[in-house]
Amino acid sequence: MRQLRDGLSVDLGDEWTDEDRVDPSIHGYFLVHRPSGSVVQLRKWHRTGDPDWVRAELLSQNWPPPARDLVERRVGNVFIAGATWGPLGDAFGPTPRNMREWFASDGVHAANASLFHVIETPSSVIDACERFLDTLRF
Repeated sequence: MRQLRDGLSVDLGDEWTDEDRVDPSIHGYFLVHRPSGSVVQLRKWHRTGDPDWVRAELLSQNWPPPARDLVERRVGNVFIAGATWGPLGDAFGPTPRNMREWFASDGVHAANASLFHVIETPSSVIDACERFLDTLRF
């Protein structure tokens, strides 16, 4: 288990690293998926709540178009909800991209994770994100 700033802990396993990505001026951590080079930002969130709050917080994000593929689960005392937005428009660059976000809370603490990724990102990368988020502890 890797202890991160702000009281977050996560098991990075062999698939993830935060080497060369730690910047104390940035809120949270940038975690790199070793096989693909995809980068997830994980950070403590300033509000918290029950599963209804987690879902509402996730769905209130301002990404276009509406969220799709909502996934929710409870791992121990942590409730996690994730969804994908996209494809995002030209304002996000010339390559079509999606945004995958997750919110997690134990009712006392909360965290947010996000993956800004090209549309062709294999589902195995999203699955790897889901697996490491299942290890999140406050």
